[in-house]
Amino acid sequence: MKNYNKIGVFSLLFAFLLGFLFSCTGEDYTNNNIISSDETLDAWMKINHPDIDKIEDGFYLKVTGDKDINENPVDTSVVKINYLIKNLNDNIAGNTDAETARVLNKFHPKTNYKEPFTFQVNKYLKYNGMCMGINKAIKKITKGQTAEIYISPKYAYGLKGLDSLYLGYRGNTRINSGEIVHIIFSLDSFENEPIKSEKKLITEYVKTNFPKKFINEEDMVYIDKTLVSDIVKDSVRRDTTLKIDYKGYLPNGFVFDTSIKEVAQQNFFFDEKNKYEPYNYSYKRDDKEDFGSTIKAWKYAIKNMRLGETVTIIANSDFCYGNDGQYDQNSTILPMFTPLLFEIHILTPDEAREREKEEEN
Repeated sequence: MKNYNKIGVFSLLFAFLLGFLFSCTGEDYTNNNIISSDETLDAWMKINHPDIDKIEDGFYLKVTGDKDINENPVDTSVVKINYLIKNLNDNIAGNTDAETARVLNKFHPKTNYKEPFTFQVNKYLKYNGMCMGINKAIKKITKGQTAEIYISPKYAYGLKGLDSLYLGYRGNTRINSGEIVHIIFSLDSFENEPIKSEKKLITEYVKTNFPKKFINEEDMVYIDKTLVSDIVKDSVRRDTTLKIDYKGYLPNGFVFDTSIKEVAQQNFFFDEKNKYEPYNYSYKRDDKEDFGSTIKAWKYAIKNMRLGETVTIIANSDFCYGNDGQYDQNSTILPMFTPLLFEIHILTPDEAREREKEEEN
C-alpha cells in the first residue's frame, strides 16, 4: 500500500508539473502570436504604406479631410460613423453602405443602412462588435474627417477573429483568427450630451410631422390619436388580454419590426419562419411599474385607448428598449439614444377572430 501511495503522489506531482509547463507554453504561444502579428504589420506597412504613421505597436493611423469643427469626441460621446472593414487581401467583412453590399451580393434587408453605425466611445467589443482600434482612433478625428487604420489582432478582434459584422454583411465573410485588419471610417456626427440630443430630435420630429396632433402623456412619450377608426368600441378593461397589431420604425422611416405579414413583405424583411400574428398583451391598468416584456411607451398609450382604435406613438429610447440600443447579430440594429415610433392597433373581438381565420388558411 505504501508503494502505491508513493506512486500516486509521484503521478500527481508529475501531472501538476506537466500542466504547469503546458500552461506556460500556451501563454508564451499567445504572446508570440501577438508579437508576430505586430512585426508582420510593421513589415507590411513599410513596404505598402510607408507614409502612414505608426502610433504604437500594432496600430497605424492616417487622418484625412478638413475639420468641420474644432472638437473631438470624448469618452462619453455617442458617435455615428460610416465604415468599411477588410483584411489585407481586401476581403470585406463589414460595411455601412447599401450599394456596396448590393454590388457584392451581400445586401441584407433587415440591416439598417439608412443611417451611420452608432456607438458610444469606450463601449465596444462585447456588446456591439466595435473594436478597440476604432475606439482609439475616433478621439483623434472630428466631423468631416476620415480615418484609415491598420491594426493587429490586439486592437481588432483578437486571436479568435470575428464573424461578419452586425451592420454589414451576413454570410461567410469574416475576419479570421489572428488577422491584421484594415478599417476606413468617417465621422458623420457625435453628441457629447446624447440624452438632450434625443429629446431635441423628438421635439423636432413631432413639430415637423405631427403639428398640433400629439399629446404628451409622459416625459418624451407622444401619442397621436388622429388615426381613430370608425369601429371604435369599448375602452380596454383592466386584467384582460389584448390582441395588438403593430409596426415599429425609426424617425428615418426604417421599419424594424411588425406583427403584420404584408408590412414585412412591403419592407423586404419577410421571413416565412416567423409567425406574423397579433401580440398578446396582458393589461393591468393599476400596475404602473410592472411592464413585463412590453415596453413602457406602449403602456402609456394603451391605457387611454379603446378596442378597434389605432394610435401612433413616438418615445425616447429609455421608454422603449433602453438607450444602449440593440446590437443583436440575428436581428435589426437599433441605434443608441434614438427615439422609436410605433403604430399600434387594438383588435376588436371580431377583428381578432378574423385574424385567426386568416392564420389558419
